[in-house]
Amino acid sequence: MPSHMRCILILLLTLPLSAQEISVRCEPTPETLHLLEAVPPLRDFAIPYEQRVGALRELAASHPNDFFIQRAYQDSFRQRRDLADEFDRALAMYRARPNDPLSQYYEARLLMWSAPQPSKATLTELIRRHPEFVWPHRDLMEWAFLPGRRADTEIPAHAKAFQEGCAEAFGMAGSRPGVGRRNTPLELSLWPGIWGDEEKAGAAPEILATQIRADLKRIEAWPFRANPNLYWVYEQAARILKDPDVLKALRARVEREAPNSLLALSFVQDDWEKANPVPDRNAPQSAWRQRDDKQARAMREWVRRWPNAWMPLAQLFMKLNPKVRMAAAAAVSDDDLKLIDQMLLVNRTSPDGGGFSVPAETEAAGIYVAGKVRLDRVPALLDAGLRNVEKMHKYDLSMDLLPGEMRARAEEERADTAKRTEEIRVDYLLAINRPEDARGLIEQSLAELGNPAPPTREQSRNRTDWLRRLAQADRQQGRAEDALKDYQASMAGWNKMSLASPGAQPMVAEAKSYYLTHGGTEDKWLDWATSVSNVPVHESDSTAFVKELSDFSTTDLAGHAWQLGSLKGKATFVNFWATWCGPCRGEHPGVQELYDRIKDRADMQVLTFSVDDDDAAARRYMKEKGYTFPVIRSPGIADKLFPWAGLPTNFIVNPQGMRTGLRGFSPDSASVNAMIEELRKIAKDEQ
Repeated sequence: MPSHMRCILILLLTLPLSAQEISVRCEPTPETLHLLEAVPPLRDFAIPYEQRVGALRELAASHPNDFFIQRAYQDSFRQRRDLADEFDRALAMYRARPNDPLSQYYEARLLMWSAPQPSKATLTELIRRHPEFVWPHRDLMEWAFLPGRRADTEIPAHAKAFQEGCAEAFGMAGSRPGVGRRNTPLELSLWPGIWGDEEKAGAAPEILATQIRADLKRIEAWPFRANPNLYWVYEQAARILKDPDVLKALRARVEREAPNSLLALSFVQDDWEKANPVPDRNAPQSAWRQRDDKQARAMREWVRRWPNAWMPLAQLFMKLNPKVRMAAAAAVSDDDLKLIDQMLLVNRTSPDGGGFSVPAETEAAGIYVAGKVRLDRVPALLDAGLRNVEKMHKYDLSMDLLPGEMRARAEEERADTAKRTEEIRVDYLLAINRPEDARGLIEQSLAELGNPAPPTREQSRNRTDWLRRLAQADRQQGRAEDALKDYQASMAGWNKMSLASPGAQPMVAEAKSYYLTHGGTEDKWLDWATSVSNVPVHESDSTAFVKELSDFSTTDLAGHAWQLGSLKGKATFVNFWATWCGPCRGEHPGVQELYDRIKDRADMQVLTFSVDDDDAAARRYMKEKGYTFPVIRSPGIADKLFPWAGLPTNFIVNPQGMRTGLRGFSPDSASVNAMIEELRKIAKDEQ
């Protein structure tokens, strides 16, 4: 269990639950409804996040005792568990009132997915101590449906207790009397569910039609706001009523009063889908490609008119990376650059609009590197991506809820950003002509892949990609013979037919061009390219020292002084890290083992640099983990010693003050043994 989850568990289980009576209404007051209705529609992502969720946050802060404002605030973001900053803000607000049982309730409700067991314990204890407070029953009904916790036997009892206490409670879907009585736009999205339930229950069509038309009149009497949910509401009404004029009437009003809203875009998208149906499942691939290309052109037009439309922006953005990486010229157009800028801006201003499995900043960095544009922006984007992936998973669904197979898959997904970042980092180093720094990472990645027999398709593809990168490093260092060998090895397992296919050309064009310019001939190309049947495990060269370090002078967190002279005369393993960098934290058990095993030696040592913004974060982390290796907290000195190469950064300094290129580091004991042996040889200058 992650350390922050352990802290949450302990906190929830040890908080005192006040014995005072909890008095909470079943429905909000008219005054509360008025305050909530003034907040812009929460799902209108064209409106900046701070104007929507931020407005609710301000209400929650200024009305700490209003139960329904607090729940509305939570419900505005709690389903998006990647919005860690908002979770942190809310939790800070609740924990500022540790003896308030309602604050304990809000915290338990918010952490139901990330800390399910302690949350359930808190809700259960609240019911025991405060039987008059029935809302935890409502939440425990929801808890019973969590993945891996489908406890159907618990639901009837909680449902009965809640219904007895609050028969027409706010937020209870399917309650026509309650939703009709409150008559508020806040419950707009409940109407289709009510109509659907009545339809399934066999309500007489003419009675149901009369009710739905009356409901629509109620909705139309509200002050008009271009809430995107209106499209779904009217679409369902039109379907049940079998009356397309219902949706046409809404469209006419939208075009008249809100022509540039996301609600208006819904109609445009619907028109396009109807005019361009999905090809038959037996249609040729060309038909699918033609439709995809046509859709991409349409989406380009949409995002020009609706620049804050998250979904079409994201779809176009995700198409850019493979397009640029596979293009022979790897060109990024001005329109592409504008699209990237637009996506990053919208992702910042409306982070709840959607999500990426790999952060948008990381993907943007990959596009820039592949297209050889805006390379100066890549370092900051990769750092931002690593920061954001931590937030994406901080309050993620607890792994305890998932069976083993799903848990392993979820862990693999979390590793995707680290893997993608490493690939982009190497490509960046090659793009700015730093092959000596890229080589160590490439060789480490090849070593980690090993030489399985037979390799999986994914392993073969990864090995191919890393061998191509190694060939590029060889080329930049003038090692033509090595480059040819690595290009040849990258095509191991391909046959002549596959190499000659049009689809393979973008992947082999670089190798073929290099082969032809270094003595190869067109008629021998396919024979040469397919002459390697097995891919050998790549053996790294002896340690190469590429640059003399600049002088520096500072102190570590323990107050010990360090300067360049402190490194001379010893072989030094140097590690750069940050508390927000997941891959860095993954290396630290190995760094600690390395430090423990050599700390008393006179010929080798460990030194690390934290690039966190302040000492406090690094100190807390070191204390929490029990790590004792030396830490200098100084981003400036770190960059001076090793101009940016991303995190984590490792290299070795020899007794003369020369550093290697960027090195990979595995935290397992076998790798630590290998590092100690390498440091020993460097210290004795035995290589």
